[in-house]
Amino acid sequence: MNLLRKNLKPPYYAAILNYGPGEVDRVQITPVQQMTTLATKQAGFLGLEAFSKNGRSTMISYWRKTSDIRAWEKKGNRKISSQIGINCQQTKAFNLKVTKISNESPVDFCL
Repeated sequence: MNLLRKNLKPPYYAAILNYGPGEVDRVQITPVQQMTTLATKQAGFLGLEAFSKNGRSTMISYWRKTSDIRAWEKKGNRKISSQIGINCQQTKAFNLKVTKISNESPVDFCL
């Protein structure tokens, strides 16, 4: 599989967002879907990859700076709160982890 991250030049950041079944299943658009849509419109966004396995969804988005990720996360929390009435940070609707990619040897993620 030719993954996007193999074509990116370090340094850059990967924001790994996980979502599983739970409290927000009652809505038609999941927080991860909302965040995916928002990411493509944000400054510093380089691209994304998405995977699903056993009811869990993972989206890995790639960014130039951590400040771009923080702006995306803040905007996403506001949008999700207003549209589907949940606070992502309080309900743990998704789990976001950020890592810096600083070398040219990408490591495949195990999902």
